[in-house]
Amino acid sequence: MTINFNTDKLNILLSDFYKLTKLTISVWDKDLNQLSFQPSDMPVFCRMIKETKSGSSRCLESDKKICMACKITGEAQTHVCHAGLIDTAIPIKFNDNILGYIMFGQASPEENKKELLRRIKKLSQELDISEKELLESHGALTKYEPDIVQSAANILKLATRYLWLSDMIKISSEGLMEKIDEYVRKNISEKITIEEICREFGISKNKLYSLFKESRNMTVGEYISSQRIERAKFLLSTSDMPISEICGAVGIVEYNYFSRLFKKQTGYTPLSYRKHLPS
Repeated sequence: MTINFNTDKLNILLSDFYKLTKLTISVWDKDLNQLSFQPSDMPVFCRMIKETKSGSSRCLESDKKICMACKITGEAQTHVCHAGLIDTAIPIKFNDNILGYIMFGQASPEENKKELLRRIKKLSQELDISEKELLESHGALTKYEPDIVQSAANILKLATRYLWLSDMIKISSEGLMEKIDEYVRKNISEKITIEEICREFGISKNKLYSLFKESRNMTVGEYISSQRIERAKFLLSTSDMPISEICGAVGIVEYNYFSRLFKKQTGYTPLSYRKHLPS
């Protein structure tokens, strides 16, 4: 499936949304590349954080986390980002295929002053940002109002279903690689063999190998392993499921092998990854 976003039309839609709600909003493709953002200047609080290397990395990881939750569930998700702000992400779908995501929020939740000061001080120390400036910029953020956020999410859920009808997103016919992607995701908890994939789609091994080399620049085995680890990261960050059970949930039987593979791809052991997730 080839997907083309009309960013000019999307910017108009996002601008209208921001004018009505004062909630920042952005559109991302399925590979988590940001395509459009309103308002054009992000809140000072967020900009200060993203201007630091560590802060930028945390923001990206937080965005990936909520989008991954959308990808797994196929539904809108709301969470508290690493900096303590409320974000909501909604999958953009076409025939049950996820084309991208709309994310809105960067709103400040209700919290007592003592807890706010504690969190701002912690951020200031970790990111080496002026505590005073960080606190002042936080005061300018849009305040989180659950009713408004829920209403906005409901409207955007409806809007995402029809973005392609207004030429904001143009979709070509689904290709073989996308069908294989979907097959792997649906069967990630099972043993997946090259023979099974070839049989499922009626192609030869050589055809499968060349397809992955051209479209993913990796082997079939490397791709399946990467998808297993992505699913494991999601389960580690969104559930209290024991790591031994997560192994089985992502189709890896042997715990030591799972641990080695996870560390190779993420730099963390599964346990340390869970412990070091952004709060």
